[in-house]
Amino acid sequence: MAKCRCRPYGGCNLGSINLTRFVQEPSGQHAKLDLTRAILTSIRDTAYLSSIEIARKKGAFPDVEKIRYGASPFVQGLSHELQDGIAEHGIRNSHLLAVAPAGAISLLANNVSSGIAPICAATATRSVRGADGQPVSFEVEDAAVRQFRQLHDARAVLLAQLVTVADISAEDPLRMMAVVMLVFQKFSGVLVVGKAVAA
Repeated sequence: MAKCRCRPYGGCNLGSINLTRFVQEPSGQHAKLDLTRAILTSIRDTAYLSSIEIARKKGAFPDVEKIRYGASPFVQGLSHELQDGIAEHGIRNSHLLAVAPAGAISLLANNVSSGIAPICAATATRSVRGADGQPVSFEVEDAAVRQFRQLHDARAVLLAQLVTVADISAEDPLRMMAVVMLVFQKFSGVLVVGKAVAA
């Protein structure tokens, strides 16, 4: 088996939808999209800046081709500071950004939103396998809903922003995904036979 010559790093946006739920502007969906764009741009730029700085100190990942990587449309869309850093030092990590698909990991973070997807329900019963292999069920409450109820009365009517998947149109998640794709833009590379190359 060939040795992996890439250094992936899993940056994520866990909990970002919980944050956008507290945006209370008349433009609603547009304000959430703008806030999501700002959050993800900050995550992306910080991840790349950190990876460049580590590459400056410890070297780039072994299979990076700085010229080809720097010429990719994604990198060309980054700030000049990031482009210059990549040109000079390369990048330490072959993969930096990911969007969590399913939400199971959010349970480890006090049931915050799993990323960009709306919550399935304000409260739900989750089942996992216990150490003995048997299913264990437990009640979970969305972190934003829980925080709202702590700040207000437990019986208070939830804010309109605290929507679930059943409360939104089919187009809303597509708009959110479009924002993510524009910011993370095909991420920065693809994995081909264990080697990261510019997309």
